[in-house]
Amino acid sequence: MIFQNKNIISLIIICSSSTALANQTNTTTQKDKLLVTASKIKSNSKQIDANDISTVRGTTNSDIFANETSLQVNNARNEAGALDIGIRGLQGNGRVPIIIDGSLQSTNTWRGYQGSTDRTYVDMDLIDTIEIEKGASMSKFSGGAIGGTVKLKTLSANSIIPQGDQFGFLFKGNIYNNNRRPTIASDEKGESGYRVSNGVKNSHFNNGSITTGVAYRNDKFDILLAHSDRKQGNFFAGKNGYHKYANTDAPIKPGQEVVNTSYESQSTLLKTNIYLNPYSSIELNYRHHEQKAGEVLAAYWYQFDGKMPQWSLGSADIDTASLNYSYKPDSLWVDMNLGLWWTKGKFKQRNGTTDDVTAHYGNQYQHRYTDERMGFNLENTSEFADYPIDITYGVEYMQQKSKPLTKTYQPIWTPEGTIPGEELDPVTRNAKGTNKSVFTNMAYQGEWVSTLVGWRIHAFDVDDHVLGKSISYGPKNDLMGELRFHVTDEFDIYTKYSDSYREPSLFESTVSGQTYSYSPDVPLKPEHAKSFEVGMNVEKENL
Repeated sequence: MIFQNKNIISLIIICSSSTALANQTNTTTQKDKLLVTASKIKSNSKQIDANDISTVRGTTNSDIFANETSLQVNNARNEAGALDIGIRGLQGNGRVPIIIDGSLQSTNTWRGYQGSTDRTYVDMDLIDTIEIEKGASMSKFSGGAIGGTVKLKTLSANSIIPQGDQFGFLFKGNIYNNNRRPTIASDEKGESGYRVSNGVKNSHFNNGSITTGVAYRNDKFDILLAHSDRKQGNFFAGKNGYHKYANTDAPIKPGQEVVNTSYESQSTLLKTNIYLNPYSSIELNYRHHEQKAGEVLAAYWYQFDGKMPQWSLGSADIDTASLNYSYKPDSLWVDMNLGLWWTKGKFKQRNGTTDDVTAHYGNQYQHRYTDERMGFNLENTSEFADYPIDITYGVEYMQQKSKPLTKTYQPIWTPEGTIPGEELDPVTRNAKGTNKSVFTNMAYQGEWVSTLVGWRIHAFDVDDHVLGKSISYGPKNDLMGELRFHVTDEFDIYTKYSDSYREPSLFESTVSGQTYSYSPDVPLKPEHAKSFEVGMNVEKENL
């Protein structure tokens, strides 16, 4: 679907004090030295920093990814404000995990006739850097990631405090008029007859966002508190290119309002780094995200007499906490990182079946559920003194729990009305899944040639509380190798091969009362992906 892009106004202000750190001086001598190191960027890895994010931020959370090659943003306008990323045509069920500050927050959501999606909830105005790795990888969180990984790093104190200062303040805001906030009826029957608007009112700048932050640092610790508040209404369909679909009886006409695409959220981030000594530090993160958003239901995608169904907004509340401990002593053999993380989402959305048997229209699909994940990973890198070789190795453990918060009943029609009958299988998976893996990589960085080889062994265990049964997948071995020739400082030729597996996700391997459900009579097998790449990489400024 094509959307109009009307006027958008943005404002970014960063303020700081000029109090120097206690261990810094205000003068610079010729003896002071600045050491800058750099390494070759992998051809299948892309780094997006804060300046890039601010430049192409757009209005929707997923707009930042719009210009990335080989990457697809699924349902950018009607995914309830969430991220659902595909790489090279692979997406969903852990094929492209999105990692935020060393924690995995992904919820598989059933969409009825529209299939299912992997949703990650975050406000991109709280993101500092993005790393996109295409294809299989042997790093953390890469087990089953046969499409690639997307790693997000939120703002830190250093993001808003200029070098040499102790305090920093952030204010960022934008307003825009390219959408319309819907007026939603108070009952579900009234919601089904919403009058669609036929054009944008350019004078109505009543949508936008505000992000504020404050940070402090010294030589012992730093701390950041940031908050983002965002509101945007329904989008409007574009007009250009509509003639290509003239033979299609589309419910939405050129320039009309697209119902159930509005979104509003509040996100809070608290982050601190504690510098224990010159060799070690601890980073603590807590993020709370709550939102309300519309969702397009395929069964109600029609227009009659200028009216379409516009439902009340569904909700999602996400809590995420993580701890990352880094230890790098004066030794080539130890560069260690320990990560502990937890995330939990509570959802009330129209993508299941309600426990109210008297509900009709869109409310019959409204239900509540939780998705909780936790895990830890331990990783270390060792280098050789006499050779440009380093070895990275580690272990990883992740657990996911999915649980319904509403029950489903067989409706029984009586002269007095509809009453609940026997309890049916829940529409949300009621299950627990556990991932375990061990991995190692060895890299050689030569002047003209670089190589990388990696291996991972991983397994997945499922406990289905509906069936009362357990399933084990694996262990499976993943292999990867890359050979890179540095023709010049700016031009590389490379080849890469990977042989990897993805075990069925918790959603795919457990039973529920939804349209699609796993059948124990037809057991699933892990996906087996083999990939071979040959390519060129050019890094050149001002091109």
